[in-house]
Amino acid sequence: MELILVTGPQAVGQMTVGREPEKHMDAQLLYNHQTIDLFARFLGYTKEAFRLSDETRKNLFRAVLSSGRQCLLC
Repeated sequence: MELILVTGPQAVGQMTVGREPEKHMDAQLLYNHQTIDLFARFLGYTKEAFRLSDETRKNLFRAVLSSGRQCLLC
């Protein structure tokens, strides 16, 4: 399993950068808003929504890592 993490300040293009290797690898791109927006839809952008998003993302990372699949994270 390969895990590639793209980090940086808000709105500098992590997702744009992450999409390029995704095109050339058998990997999926996971970006923060995929989980944040799920909870914010029901709870707004509250502390609880961010806590649930973080917990979900960590559980997803663990599941992907144990599955042997590749993942790009932004």
